[in-house]
Amino acid sequence: MQNDELIGWLVYHVLLHLHKRLSLGAFFRLIEDGGDRLAPASSLLQVYAREQNREMLRDFYYSDDRRVESAVLALEEVNEMTVRRTRSGAGTRCRSH
Repeated sequence: MQNDELIGWLVYHVLLHLHKRLSLGAFFRLIEDGGDRLAPASSLLQVYAREQNREMLRDFYYSDDRRVESAVLALEEVNEMTVRRTRSGAGTRCRSH
């Protein structure tokens, strides 16, 4: 494992630990108030939340008043639901014929 990967895993571990220990508002304030120093942690949190916890990502964007990112996330979620619905409907139609 390279140094950069090790550092990334360490930051990820610390973020998850802080998330468990702090209230959600305090956790987000800590990340947001860190400015450029914590920008990598903020990016890592967003990647994690996009893959594992969309509700957390939505709350993070809301707490930081990121309207554009919130709107993009909502559009992505609607698109995913539409794709799932289309696939499940297409599969049902194929089986009935």
